[in-house]
Amino acid sequence: MWLFLVKYKYINSLFTHKNNTEHVTFYGITINQTTALQKIYYICSSETAVSETAISELGMKGMRFFDRTNEIASLREIRGMAKNNAQFTVVTGRRRIGKTFLVWKAYEDEPILYFFVARKAEGDLCEDYRLEIENKLGIPTIGRAEHFADVFEFLMKLSIERPITLFIDEFQEFFRVNKSVYSDMQRIWDMYSSKARINLVVCGSIYSMMTKIFKDKKEPLYNRQTRFMTVRPFTPAVLKEILMEY
Repeated sequence: MWLFLVKYKYINSLFTHKNNTEHVTFYGITINQTTALQKIYYICSSETAVSETAISELGMKGMRFFDRTNEIASLREIRGMAKNNAQFTVVTGRRRIGKTFLVWKAYEDEPILYFFVARKAEGDLCEDYRLEIENKLGIPTIGRAEHFADVFEFLMKLSIERPITLFIDEFQEFFRVNKSVYSDMQRIWDMYSSKARINLVVCGSIYSMMTKIFKDKKEPLYNRQTRFMTVRPFTPAVLKEILMEY
């Protein structure tokens, strides 16, 4: 509740109330006061930050995609680079700020492999990933695997022959599934990355854990990433654009 009140106060402060009228002004836009309050409530009522609304709530329902042009351009540039040299991109940001949808939007023009790290047995995850590979790439895989290392090594080898984009979502959850995944990935990445043509994108919603995984010198994946991207909250100008639209 306190988070709602903080966000409500922040958004409400952006409006200029007109005395004795039913209208308010937000960055020069005059709208009905009831409508304004409904918009404020919509933006503030979730557990998320102000900036999450358009991407996570509106965008995923097929509505207009707002902003993120620089991030999309960077992700597409990285994909182009990966066709010659393996790329390892880390995408972080607040929970539900729109990281997943951002990556989907950037790569909507061609198929990508999407691995979601759910909290279940490693063997069951690998079976999900095997089906994803077969469905998206149309090729037989190694059969049922019990360890993610086997799936990852298969894809690293395959990317030597053909470019692949692999998107792993909620990457920090491997710590709960099997924390040795990170050391396995380090070994396999170091073994094949010089020859591979893989565009590996990993995303995580717990910033502290993602930072530890890639920036702590004691961790196996320390400094293995080629790019570290943080998705920031929307600016007031973009919030104005969203309110104009909805």
